Amino acid sequence: MGNDLHNPPRSGSGVCKLGPAPPRYGEIDRTRMGQTPVGNRSSGRLRVFIAFLRELRLPLRTDRILALSTVWIVRTDNFAKRSAFRGEKNPTRTALDHGSGRGIRTGTWNIRGAVPPGVNSNPIQEQELELAALTAEVTEGTEPTCYKEATQFECWRQAMREEYHSLKRNETWQLCTYKTTEALRAKPIGCKWVYKVKRNPDGSHRYKARLVIKGYEQTNFGETFAPVAKLTSFRLLVAFAAEKDWKIDHLDVVAAFLNPVVDEDIYMELPEGADWLESDKTELSSTICKLKKALYGLKTAPRLWYRDIDTYLKLIGFIQSNADPNLYLWNDCRLLLYVDDILLAYPRSSNISHIKQLLVMKYQMTDLGTARQFLGIEISQSYNEISINQSQYIRTVLRRFNMEDCNSVTMPLERGHMLHACDPKSVVEPAKVRLYQSILGSLMYIMLATRPDLAYTISVLGRHSVCPTTNHLTAAKRALRYLKGTSTLRLRYASEYCHDMHGFSDSDWGGDLQDRKSTGGYVFLYSGAAISWKSKKQTGVSLSTLEAEYVASSNAAKEAIWLRRLYAEITGRDTDRPTTIYLDNTGSIKNTKNQQINERTKHIDIRYHFVRHSVETGAIEVRHVPTAEMTADIMTKALPKEAHQRHVTAMGCRD
Repeated sequence: MGNDLHNPPRSGSGVCKLGPAPPRYGEIDRTRMGQTPVGNRSSGRLRVFIAFLRELRLPLRTDRILALSTVWIVRTDNFAKRSAFRGEKNPTRTALDHGSGRGIRTGTWNIRGAVPPGVNSNPIQEQELELAALTAEVTEGTEPTCYKEATQFECWRQAMREEYHSLKRNETWQLCTYKTTEALRAKPIGCKWVYKVKRNPDGSHRYKARLVIKGYEQTNFGETFAPVAKLTSFRLLVAFAAEKDWKIDHLDVVAAFLNPVVDEDIYMELPEGADWLESDKTELSSTICKLKKALYGLKTAPRLWYRDIDTYLKLIGFIQSNADPNLYLWNDCRLLLYVDDILLAYPRSSNISHIKQLLVMKYQMTDLGTARQFLGIEISQSYNEISINQSQYIRTVLRRFNMEDCNSVTMPLERGHMLHACDPKSVVEPAKVRLYQSILGSLMYIMLATRPDLAYTISVLGRHSVCPTTNHLTAAKRALRYLKGTSTLRLRYASEYCHDMHGFSDSDWGGDLQDRKSTGGYVFLYSGAAISWKSKKQTGVSLSTLEAEYVASSNAAKEAIWLRRLYAEITGRDTDRPTTIYLDNTGSIKNTKNQQINERTKHIDIRYHFVRHSVETGAIEVRHVPTAEMTADIMTKALPKEAHQRHVTAMGCRD
């Protein structure tokens, strides 16, 4: 095994004699700069390579480190496989071409240069410093980063062939000459190939090549907004299907963005490989493409696609929801649309083949049958029970940040943490800031989809995403360690539980020791598990626990009003009965029922009295619950282990 980068070989054990310890990998020993004849250009290229190593975030190890001022010869043995870093005198690409780290094996980065005094010069020729180019070995199982790499393998050539012919059949463009664009003074937009290995729910994979237009080169375009389904709508639909023992099917629209017609003149350059992909090769050198239909990467493509399918769904009889524009209703059928993914929920006794036939008549679709995976969320359906989790995605996240072998913990955030804003001088270096933000983004999607127990942790960590310190990065990695031990937790919806939708609202008081603002939160449950949750620091300073919890209950009331509309449309039931929200502060409960003005409440902003109005109109009912049974307590603070696990179970998170 090689030696760790932070523990280089002693004098005599390797090829070099080192004095002081070398810098951490990715850092440059600037105190030694200028002592050896290192050119500015080579030094800059070295920094590119070092930045690349840090971007990989791999467990790099070394058995050979040569101190060459700012230059280090690094031998990596990330995996026991053959070399992929090969030094060449004629660089063909830079290290940043492989910043994603995919397809990288192991090997040696060779650097030649002048030898400082005291360093064994046997393996080094004293000549002008030259930084070799990084060449990475790409195999069929990896994703190519450019067209040139993809053409080396028949599987990717076939994927490009299928995509190109699909575009031709779809009449996505028509060929014209450059003279046309010159007359119209239109500048053609470039395009590129993007490659992805698609993982199927059964573990198999397929190769997908997508031709995308370089939308960032567009200068003239209209509206680009296109709505997508809310995850809360997805969970409420799943909970209702579990209660009624409905079935959920999954449909995937093939090349969704290629269906709508473009309503403006857009010209595109010929894609790479047109010389062997195009059957008619006449005048290809002076030909460009005029788009007739939308293409992936086009700024207006999402809006054009949504407008197209929305019009068709209404045409065949679906009614659009008022609570979520991506939810459609048809008798006993519920359709949820997320870009090109469609979920159909319906009674098991119903036959919806005619609905699928209507959709297939308009769009090319893949019927995936019973829904097993949706937006990276795993769905398990059985009799009167549906559960959702993200165990596979969690494993991918742990592997991405090299935490798959870490020790697990039982709490996502230490109790009594001191994660507050600090002096900007103590902020970690930019590379670690990006690492922190990447971890936080991955954690946030897990929390938003299936893990309400991470809401407070993400709320705290997200406040420092711009200027994190070492403590914040450690806390983010602790959340990953928590996921390592709880990756099998799933939200379990079942008909055996209470069918009435209800919620919990709570708040701490002055929990942020820096600005003394409180953190409020809520969680709503239906069919035995959480369907909506939130943890957020309040915008103002509360002068009492009554005020803090009253403000939190107002935010919960706003969510409850929207959930009532969504619930009525999905279930088809009347919402004459009020939705219950449980509080554990008697003063706040009295304040929602009485318009009393006293020293503790006269200054509260008018918008926070929305909960009182909701109670008066009969939409909301506020009840008291003991603090020990306050499920929303997990949204406001880091709890002891027993209380944390009790509330996690109460939210329906079970193994």
